Amino acid sequence: MATPGAAGVAALMLQANPGLSPFEVRNFMQETAEYRACTYMGDPAGVDGCDDNDAQNLVTKNRQNNVYGHGEVRAPEAVLAAAEKYYVFDDSMQIVIDSDPTHDNAHTHLTPKESIMFSTSGDIESIQWRSNHIVDDWTNLQSYRSGDTGGQITALDLIQQFQHLPGIDLEGNHTISIRGLQSNQSGGHSSSPLVTIDVMLMDTASAYQQDVEDTPGFTFIAVSVASAIALFVNQRKLNQEDLYED
Repeated sequence: MATPGAAGVAALMLQANPGLSPFEVRNFMQETAEYRACTYMGDPAGVDGCDDNDAQNLVTKNRQNNVYGHGEVRAPEAVLAAAEKYYVFDDSMQIVIDSDPTHDNAHTHLTPKESIMFSTSGDIESIQWRSNHIVDDWTNLQSYRSGDTGGQITALDLIQQFQHLPGIDLEGNHTISIRGLQSNQSGGHSSSPLVTIDVMLMDTASAYQQDVEDTPGFTFIAVSVASAIALFVNQRKLNQEDLYED
């Protein structure tokens, strides 16, 4: 059972920080494992091939042996170490997704006019987001200001980010991660716990099409032209009636 358990922890680590290399996954897992003495079942003294002794058992640093390897994997510690590779987590900052996630296998449907809505707490200074397509690059949400209690990531934000990526279909499912950042006393930044939302982009072809009803200038011109045509037709009719009377 050790292999599937360790593989599951590795998957959680990559979910917390998709930018980890295989070496980093292994290293975090080894460094956070709990050391277990090298004893076999039925051989508590460890005389049958183990190299442990009482003096070694006092050493708390993880080290390898032939029974437990680097120790017993500790999932919470390994996942937290992975997540905090760049920023220390600060759970006094929180982001809550407000958009309805109940559509189509918990995917939120987004058309070009819709947005991912969220609320914040805990003096978040800036908001960043990324997709599962761009695991190493976070995008600053320019519309968010320090002190805001909420914000939105528009479907157009997503479309503009995805449309030039090779091999990416705009239409369909995407996974978006969001975090909040705050300056800390060490001169760096702390991060809120990540929140993730699965979205389905729809009708992206209409993203840059202008609606007539949304363009007052166009509507005014259209009404003016129609009025001019009506006046012209009425004048022609009056002229023709005058001609017949003469």
